[in-house]
Amino acid sequence: MKKVVWGGETMRVKIICLPIVIALSTIIFLSLSEFASAATAPVSTPLGYNTLQGCAPARIATDSSGKIYVTDANTESVRVFSNNGVPLSNIRANKPLGVAVDSSGKIFVGSVSEGSVSVFSSEGSLLYKLGAGTGEFTMPSDIAISSSGTVYVTDSLQNKVKSYTTAGAPLSSIAGLNFPTGIAVDDAAGEIYVSDHSSGTVKIFGMDGILKRYIKGGSMFGSVFLRPQGLALDSTRVYIVDAYNSTVAVYGKDGIFLKYMGNYGEGAGQFRTPLDVVIDRSNKVFVTNHNNSRIEMIGIDSYSQLNISPNTINLSVFEDGSPITQTLNLTSTGNAAGWVASSSNSWATASPAAGTTPSDVYITVDPAGLSAGNYTAQVMFSTSSGTESVVLVNLEVKPQPKALYVAPTNISFKYQMESPNYPSGNVAITSSGGSLAWTASSNAAWISPDRASGITPDNIKLSINSAVGALGAGNYAANLIIDGGSAQGSPASVNVSLTVINAGTVKVTANIKEAGFDIIPTGTGTSYSGTGTEWSYDEVTPGDYTITFKHISGYIKPYTRTFTVKTGKETVIDGTYRVKAIATHIIAGSGGTKGKTVEVLTLDGKVVTTFEPFKAPESIGVAAGDLDGSGTDKIIVTDHKKDLKVYSFEGLELASLKMEDWHKNATAAAADIDNDGKADLIAGVENDRHSEKEQRRIIKHLVYEEGKLIDKGEIYAEDKEDEFTIALGDINGDGKQELIIADEDDIRAFEINLEAQDKLKEIWKVEAKGIYEDTPEIATGDINDDGIYEIALGIETEDKEGENDKKGKEDETGIIKILKGNGEDYKLRIEPYNDLGYEGAPSVALGDLDKDGLDEILAGAGKDEKNEGLIRTYESDGSFTNTTIKTGLSKFGVNIAVGRFK
Repeated sequence: MKKVVWGGETMRVKIICLPIVIALSTIIFLSLSEFASAATAPVSTPLGYNTLQGCAPARIATDSSGKIYVTDANTESVRVFSNNGVPLSNIRANKPLGVAVDSSGKIFVGSVSEGSVSVFSSEGSLLYKLGAGTGEFTMPSDIAISSSGTVYVTDSLQNKVKSYTTAGAPLSSIAGLNFPTGIAVDDAAGEIYVSDHSSGTVKIFGMDGILKRYIKGGSMFGSVFLRPQGLALDSTRVYIVDAYNSTVAVYGKDGIFLKYMGNYGEGAGQFRTPLDVVIDRSNKVFVTNHNNSRIEMIGIDSYSQLNISPNTINLSVFEDGSPITQTLNLTSTGNAAGWVASSSNSWATASPAAGTTPSDVYITVDPAGLSAGNYTAQVMFSTSSGTESVVLVNLEVKPQPKALYVAPTNISFKYQMESPNYPSGNVAITSSGGSLAWTASSNAAWISPDRASGITPDNIKLSINSAVGALGAGNYAANLIIDGGSAQGSPASVNVSLTVINAGTVKVTANIKEAGFDIIPTGTGTSYSGTGTEWSYDEVTPGDYTITFKHISGYIKPYTRTFTVKTGKETVIDGTYRVKAIATHIIAGSGGTKGKTVEVLTLDGKVVTTFEPFKAPESIGVAAGDLDGSGTDKIIVTDHKKDLKVYSFEGLELASLKMEDWHKNATAAAADIDNDGKADLIAGVENDRHSEKEQRRIIKHLVYEEGKLIDKGEIYAEDKEDEFTIALGDINGDGKQELIIADEDDIRAFEINLEAQDKLKEIWKVEAKGIYEDTPEIATGDINDDGIYEIALGIETEDKEGENDKKGKEDETGIIKILKGNGEDYKLRIEPYNDLGYEGAPSVALGDLDKDGLDEILAGAGKDEKNEGLIRTYESDGSFTNTTIKTGLSKFGVNIAVGRFK
């Protein structure tokens, strides 16, 4: 919710701690026959508040135009505000308490010190007093007026409700009350609601004064309300201010409790000893927040609040001066509001005169015919409900002198050496008492006005020129002289200061406000850091720098890069964070050579797509990546030989690539290597041509373009014969993808630079030391949400401890082991199928399955002939989620990946 301070006043208030009673009350309602209310609980929206300086607001009322009337004993006045919180007037009254306004605009004010109810005109003039006048009442706490004009006054100390004609003649009274406070009249039902404060009830009387029923709060620890004060009614509900519990309790008119509005506190929508409540025609509730010294505003159900910015205009003009126009912005909170504008004075007009929010309105003040002095006008904006929001226009009309003015009188420029961009600024030249001819000159060669003369009012552009190129780094000063002849203030001087720096500009843009980065110089120098969606600094020392972006949970950070700052040049860096994709499905490929099926499953195991990419049964490797930047992954499959294919989520073949006949054991991984928003494919194969020893193992770079897989060429080759697997991931937090190669001998990580001659550069290597029985399965992901990917290995090891064999026989077991991004042991080990006695290295995938920012771990049963095609999921800490998915791939385990599909 947008926080606004209604009316714009602020103050510090003393905090009075009151207990908050939260328990439900026993509601005693004499005619109640069921407990389901015909009314519904209101949807309440805190809209802000008006803090009243030095005020202790008590009772509140509104009129047909939505003006708000507040009694304040501290200032001994009734303070009148527009519906949007603009102070309009004060009516002096001795210790005022109750207040009401009738349909003709007369204002009824109860005075505790006088024991009277005074009636004022809408302009604040005293007209008469009710009954006998002074002494008629002891404590006139609240006032309500029926549609017929009958005036009802609660006298808290006389324990009565007294009624009068509009003219003030006594009619009748309701006695037997116990410190009555608030009162409201339901004209449609012909009923009078009275807050009986000390008995903790709201009593409902007929217009004849006979008690019909009541709503009872109860004892301190069993009530919805304890000390009722002010009351308000809408068509179906009763709003009861509970001063003790600092809340507004809402009931249906049938007496069923609906909800609380607000609680104890100082925040928006919170109360400290609220005393009264009123509802305007736009469905807004106003509450006197006594010990918070403010008026709270709350929207109810379908409401509308017309907001005007600014709500006060202060203007100063000279006699016979030109009209001045001020722009207002009209918006609405809640429902859009149609409005019609009017003005209390002809010299202030609004254009357009009607419209619908949001809209701009132009207030024009024309001083023609006004003599020197101060003037105030109200521009009213009336909505279809009848409520009016007001803009105060305060105008000072000054006598016309003959004087020259320039603005600003000081201008500062900063210039980067060698920059082709010369800074400039505008100087306004005005005069009073009529137009003035002026001339301009300067005392420095490096500043130039765009014109040397003119007539006021005027504007000139003052610029640094090419002569600045002769200046070295340092600070310089000059003056622009405006000569207006004999006018006061002539000649006028504009002080110009110039700083020449040997520097360049760095501008960093990002797409999220949480973005952050560090800029580190190469070698010695100043480091910089910044946050937010746009950062710029124009005093960066020339040289080479590296920018590294901070990790933000839920996002993939921009890549680390090096750039050069040059004197007088601007370097713009794009720091776009990409939303981390949430895994939506699991991709499963047949694990052994007797299967040929790929299944796409939901995270709970429901098969949504099945297809057979290859004719012959194979162990089908699977991967996924957004190959075309569409925001949806494509499925990549290999036949574990030499063929690669790309499929859609629906199982439609999109592209294929057949590598050389002497290639085998194809493996693939997908990720955005060049940060272009599209995933690249990295494919690894063994070369069965033994004559090509230096290329027995080949790594290729592929891209998917226009429905084709395009081979961009080899990026790495080496003399190793064994089968291997690959994965891609940002394992060092630099925003770039690294390549990890795993085989029986070791795990190695490589930096990828597609522009370099050596496109792969080894970062680290972890030797297996004979513990891997077969080629490890491999995947990467961020399991601790630190922006650095971990590496998950599915490996088959010997159970040398005999843990899986009661006789102590050595056994092979499949485990998942996690490495840190730097190759160190993460100290997390999972034995996903130890309970089933499955052998073989489990396939592994990592992905955020539950949107918590942490990647979960998925384990597919290893490629052993006795293994079912099972998939199990584990939390990022290795704990089993108790989820086991049985695929349709019955034997030889399963190869898995996770996909992100819309």
